[in-house]
Amino acid sequence: MTDAEYAAIDAINWSRLKAIAVSPLQFQYEQMNPRDEAGFLRIGRAVHAHILEPLTFRDRFVVHQGTRRGKAWDAIESHARAAGVTVLSEDEAEAAFGAAAAVLANPYAAEYLARGFKEAAFTWTDEETGLACKGRTDHAGRHLVEIKTAARMARRVFAAAAARLGYHSQLAYYHDGLAANGITVDAEPIIIAVQSEMPHDVVVYKLPPHVIEAGRSEYRRLLRLLKECRETNTWPGAAPDGPVTFELPAWATMDDEEVALTMGGVPLGGI
Repeated sequence: MTDAEYAAIDAINWSRLKAIAVSPLQFQYEQMNPRDEAGFLRIGRAVHAHILEPLTFRDRFVVHQGTRRGKAWDAIESHARAAGVTVLSEDEAEAAFGAAAAVLANPYAAEYLARGFKEAAFTWTDEETGLACKGRTDHAGRHLVEIKTAARMARRVFAAAAARLGYHSQLAYYHDGLAANGITVDAEPIIIAVQSEMPHDVVVYKLPPHVIEAGRSEYRRLLRLLKECRETNTWPGAAPDGPVTFELPAWATMDDEEVALTMGGVPLGGI
C-alpha cells in the first residue's frame, strides 16, 4: 500500500489521535491544516524506507543538491508533492543511510526484523467508541516492532522523549488493532531506537506489559474524548473555563543550597 493510499483511508491513525492529547482544538486545527514535514521527520521516513522497503526507496525519495529556497526549490517541491515523492537534502540522505546501516548491522535489531510483515497497514472499528481506526506498523512478526530516530540516546533522555511523544500509546494502539484483525503478537513490543546523527548509536528496547497498559489507558482516553467532541461538535482548547493560577515548576523554587555544586567538598563560587 502506498503512502497516498494509506492516507486516503477515512479512519483515525495514531499521529492524528495524539494531537487531541494537547487539546481538541489542536486536533481540529491539524485535521484542517496538515503540517509540512520537518527535517527530522523526513530523515525518519527515509531511515524506515532504507530498512523496510529498500527496493522502493528510489521511487519515494530524491536527493536535492541545492538550497531549499527560491524559485528553483519551489518548482522542485511542487513537482515532488504531485508525484508523491519526498525531497531530501544531501545531509539528510547521508544521515538516513548511515542510521539505517547501523540498525541493520546491530545483531539484536536485525533479529527482530528478520521475519514478519513490513509496513503492514490495517483497519479496525473500536468496539467501545465505534470509531474507525487505522494503523501502519513498521514490522509485525513474533513481536510488534517500531523503529524510532532520536537526536540523543541517553536512556533517561530517550525515555522522556518517548513518553512525551506517546510511543507506548502508539504501540498499544497498534497491538490492539492487530488483535482486532486476528493477528497475535508478543505482549512486549520492541522499539529500535537509532541516533539520527553520527555515530548512529542503536538501542533495542523491550516494552513490558505495565508500560503498554499505561499506553492503552491513554489512547482509550483519547478515543473517548474524540468521540465526545465529534458528538457535541465542541473543540475546546487546553485551558479550562476562567483564569488559571500560574505556578512555577518545582526546580525553579529549589533552595540554592539544594543545587549547589561542589569540588573536593568545597562549594563552587563560595571560595
